[in-house]
Amino acid sequence: MTEEEKINIKEQFNYIVKNGIAPILKSAGFRKKGNNFHAHAGELDWCINIQKDGWGFDRYFNQWGFTINIGVTWSDYAICLFNKVSDFPLEGYCPIRARIGTIMGKGDY
Repeated sequence: MTEEEKINIKEQFNYIVKNGIAPILKSAGFRKKGNNFHAHAGELDWCINIQKDGWGFDRYFNQWGFTINIGVTWSDYAICLFNKVSDFPLEGYCPIRARIGTIMGKGDY
């Protein structure tokens, strides 16, 4: 795969996040930082991360993949574990986590 193809794939990924996923999540009350989204609802914090596959592209074919990670946390948990509450918690620090493919019964992706 050429450098130009890799750049094109990154641009496609960024376009999908920016113009496809972000508007839907923002309309549902999520805030965005990079490929992370956060929404506070009642006592819960909902965290979503858009994760590229291991390399961001398949080195043999001109294709790429990503998955969506979902996490849920709450203030008492953050205080007990981290001694503070974040204004923008990340999915990786949530005690309850799942990948969208697992939730849909399709495995990791």
